[in-house]
Amino acid sequence: MMQSKSMSVWAPRIGAAMLMTVAGGLAINASAQTAAGGWLVDAARNRETEAARVFIARGADVDHARLGDGTPLIVAAAQGDIAMVRLLLEQDADVNKPVAGDGNPLIAAAAHGRTEVVDYLITKGADVNGIVADDETPLINAAREGHLETVRHLVARGADVNLAVRAELVSGGTELRSPLNQARRNHHREVAAFLIAQGAKS
Repeated sequence: MMQSKSMSVWAPRIGAAMLMTVAGGLAINASAQTAAGGWLVDAARNRETEAARVFIARGADVDHARLGDGTPLIVAAAQGDIAMVRLLLEQDADVNKPVAGDGNPLIAAAAHGRTEVVDYLITKGADVNGIVADDETPLINAAREGHLETVRHLVARGADVNLAVRAELVSGGTELRSPLNQARRNHHREVAAFLIAQGAKS
């Protein structure tokens, strides 16, 4: 299950020395790409677009994934940082790349109610009904968190109101999760009413 995260305290600011080292001509080679990808994740977390440009220019992997954060695009989407999202997609970041526990870019945006980013990702090829194991779908996440406007936009763009996903429980066993049952479980009455009006059954 994608968890809504506070994005403001995730990472220290990108250090000036680090930027100067990379910008000063130290090309990121294969052995350094993991560290560079991590720097790019931190740049996304800190909304440091210019730092991200430097790391990408020196060869940082735009699809580098770090457990607990996801890819730079997942981080930027969750924060609603449309400038970073645009930059990463311009540099061929995978708009549908899944990371277990962190979802994918559209799931991250939907879970945090970032409607502008949701719309933009869909125009760039994000799968509105994409499933990530244990992170469900964009619509299930938006409904769970009570983001009515995001739910409306997803449905308008083809999200299936009856697409349910079986998820493993920490306590053992599984349960079937749908947009409607997640909205109801979390007492989001307006979301539930909208989904029912759109044909949701359970």
